[in-house]
Amino acid sequence: MTFRESDMFTLKYVKAGQAGKILALSSKDISSKEFDEAAGREIEKYYNDMPGGDVFIVVGESMAQEFVHTEDILLVANCEVNSLNNGDLIVLIVDDKSQNVVSKMFKGNLDWGHKLRKFIMHVDLNETEEVLYRKLCEEDVETKFSKSSKETFEIKYKKAIGNITDPNDKKDVLLSITYTEKGRDYSFHTSKLFCAKVNCILQKKTDGKYHISQEAQ
Repeated sequence: MTFRESDMFTLKYVKAGQAGKILALSSKDISSKEFDEAAGREIEKYYNDMPGGDVFIVVGESMAQEFVHTEDILLVANCEVNSLNNGDLIVLIVDDKSQNVVSKMFKGNLDWGHKLRKFIMHVDLNETEEVLYRKLCEEDVETKFSKSSKETFEIKYKKAIGNITDPNDKKDVLLSITYTEKGRDYSFHTSKLFCAKVNCILQKKTDGKYHISQEAQ
């Protein structure tokens, strides 16, 4: 299946890269992309019929261990943030507070775009680091058996405490993971930065067409 130029569909970018690095964002035309029959039906549904549905293209390799790569297409949909389950891939709005010092040179209300993470659990930052780490180990097996997880968690917890200061925001924070050159890393984001859950992943195969690679359980 090929979309004609008249369709003029565009994709939004979602960053799968190192947090804090600035990436110029723009839309990307999919009129020249080809989809097999099943993938074509899914992408049309998301543009036309899926309530709260949207389509993103991945930029970056930080989620490669979750089998998500640059140029993959994500079909996402709105959902209640409280309905998220451990292991869900989620799209988050990039908060300007998470940008590095270069971003401070820019003035005004800028749209920093979106980023991709793997959701683990909801946390309350009013609880101590020790309590939250224990709960994380109960929820996430990889954390429990990782030698470096406690130190990594401590660093990110302290950073989150410094960044998330509103008492209302601290009550419901999304704890998720990404991957860096050092390995598995943790992210804390307020629930108001949640954008959508990934329901389907399309990957380009050897025939040059996009096929359904993964679907939400």
